[in-house]
Amino acid sequence: MLTFQCRCNRVFSFESVPTVLRCSCGLQHNATADNVQTQPSREGSWIPESPCAKRGDVQRKMEGRCCGGRQVVDVFACTVHGDCTYRNTRAGKDKPHPCLGCEDWVA
Repeated sequence: MLTFQCRCNRVFSFESVPTVLRCSCGLQHNATADNVQTQPSREGSWIPESPCAKRGDVQRKMEGRCCGGRQVVDVFACTVHGDCTYRNTRAGKDKPHPCLGCEDWVA
């Protein structure tokens, strides 16, 4: 297992490089053999650059608190969670499930 630490101190775990990591703080990292460590970690949220196979088309837009402020985000259909957004929107108890860091993500 490989690990990478973001500038916000979040630690990502993944199995191979190279890969693109997107942190929930909004930063994107290119993980390569030169900048990763080989120790296990269970912390952090990450999702590869490619969309999840379970994520469908945009169903609607909503206002959410993410990326440092209020933004209008796309809400996608999801075969597992009903609906989802790319990042955690912190939009209350009825918020869509975030793809970022989702354990059900499939390429």
